[in-house]
Amino acid sequence: MAGPSVTRAIFERLPDDDPTRWKLRVHVFGSGFETRGLSLAAKVGDLEVEGIFSADPAEGFTGYLRDQPAQNSRLRVGYVGTALVDTDVRFLGQPIPPIQVDSGPNA
Repeated sequence: MAGPSVTRAIFERLPDDDPTRWKLRVHVFGSGFETRGLSLAAKVGDLEVEGIFSADPAEGFTGYLRDQPAQNSRLRVGYVGTALVDTDVRFLGQPIPPIQVDSGPNA
């Protein structure tokens, strides 16, 4: 059984006044992320990606980092309790600014 394949990731800086303990949001895109009893797991360098969730588990996930990883840190993915697999994705040192969300009635 083939594991997940990551094609890209977006590292988004969270607002300075964000009440959570997280500094960055990580959006991971790819294929082969299976729905199974074991939860998805990921690290960027030595930092664990926390709070992982997915609207479409087959196509990727979103999670959070407590700190900014070192430049050139590699993204590794897998499932809780299994070995994480290296991807070709690396943190290049500059996260994108926070994504602004409309405060309208559907936000």
